[in-house]
Amino acid sequence: MYQASGIEFPKINYGSYLLEIITELNFAQSVMGGYISLSYNEIYAYMQTTHTKLNSWEVLTIKKLSQSYCNQTYIKDINYRDWE
Repeated sequence: MYQASGIEFPKINYGSYLLEIITELNFAQSVMGGYISLSYNEIYAYMQTTHTKLNSWEVLTIKKLSQSYCNQTYIKDINYRDWE
C-alpha cells in the first residue's frame, strides 16, 4: 500500500514512482485562492534538477494527475462511498 497524508491507496503494479514524483512536486501549484495544475515547465525543471529522465507518457500522466487533483479540490461534499 502507498500512503500519503494518512490515506492508504491500493497497490499499483506499474507507475508507482509517478506518485512519488507528483508528491515531491506537491501535486499542484498554489495560487491565490486555490490551485492550478503543474506546468510542463515545472515538470521539466524537476527532471533537470533531479536528473530524472521521463518519457512523454510519464510527463503526460503527471500532468493529468495534477489536473485531476486540482479538479477534486474544487468539488465539495462528495460522498465517495457512493462510488463503490
